[in-house]
Amino acid sequence: MRTTWSVLLIVAATASCARRAEKQTAAADSLGRDLQLAPVDTTSSTRLNDQPAPAPKEAQPAAPAPEPQPVAPPAEKPAPKPAPKPVPRPPATPAPKAVAAAPVERAPAEFTVAGGTEIHTASNDSINSWHDKPGKTFTARVSQDVTDANGRVAIPAGSTMVLEILELKPAENKSAKDGTLKLRVKEIQVRGQTLPVLASVVSAEHTLKGRGVRAGDAAKVGIGAAGGAVAGGLIGGKTGAIVGGLLGAAGGTAVATQTYDRDVIISPGNAIVVSLDQSLTVPAR
Repeated sequence: MRTTWSVLLIVAATASCARRAEKQTAAADSLGRDLQLAPVDTTSSTRLNDQPAPAPKEAQPAAPAPEPQPVAPPAEKPAPKPAPKPVPRPPATPAPKAVAAAPVERAPAEFTVAGGTEIHTASNDSINSWHDKPGKTFTARVSQDVTDANGRVAIPAGSTMVLEILELKPAENKSAKDGTLKLRVKEIQVRGQTLPVLASVVSAEHTLKGRGVRAGDAAKVGIGAAGGAVAGGLIGGKTGAIVGGLLGAAGGTAVATQTYDRDVIISPGNAIVVSLDQSLTVPAR
C-alpha cells in the first residue's frame, strides 16, 4: 500500500514537473516568437478578418542627421600645355584695288554759248558784186566745233549758218583798196533745229577781180577819138575783151587793158568768222 502511494506520488510529482517544464518551454517559445514575428499587414488582416486595426504605435524619435563629412578639396588642374607656335604663313598677295567707277554725267538738256564766242565757217556758195545784189542769202558751214563754258560741244562742226547780203559794191577805181561787203547772220541750224542768232561778221575772205572793158566804157578808160571810132567793132561781148594791137596807134592800148571795176568775190570755201553779240542757248537734242 505504501508502495503504491509512493509510486503515485512520484508519478504525480514527475507529471507536475513535466507540466512546469512544458509551461516554461511554452512561455519561452512564446517570448521568442513575439520577438521574431514579422510585422502583420493590418490592412490585409482587417480586410480579410474584418477585425479592427491595431492602435498605431508611438512615433519613434527621428534618427539624428549624420554629421557632414569633410569635403575633399578639388584636385588641382594640371598646368595647361603651351600652345604650339604658329607656323608663319606666306604673305598674302594684296587684292587689286577696286577702281571706282567714274560718275556718269547726265547729258544736259541744252548748252549755252557765251556772248563774244567766235564761230568759224566756210562759205558754201559764191558771191560776186557784178551780178549779186543786197538781200540775197547764202549759206556757210561751221568748220570748227563750238563749245560751252564746260568744254562740251554745243554747235558741232558741219552745222549750217544762213547769212544775208546787206551791201555789196565793187572797187570803182584803181586807187580803191577794196570794195564794199556787209553781211548779216540770220540763223543757224544745229541738230536739225533752226535758231535765230544775234551776231556780227568779223571777217569774210574774198578777192577783187577786174571785169574788163565793156562797150560803153571806152571813154572812161582813156581811148582816143581814133580808137573810139573803131571801138564799137573792137569791143564786144560780156567780157569786154579788146583785140590787142589794133589800138596801138591811138595810144590807148595800155589803159584799155587795165580793169575799170574790180568786183568783190566770195568763192566756195572762203572763211567767214562770226562773233556772237549775246549768249546763245542750243538744245542738246
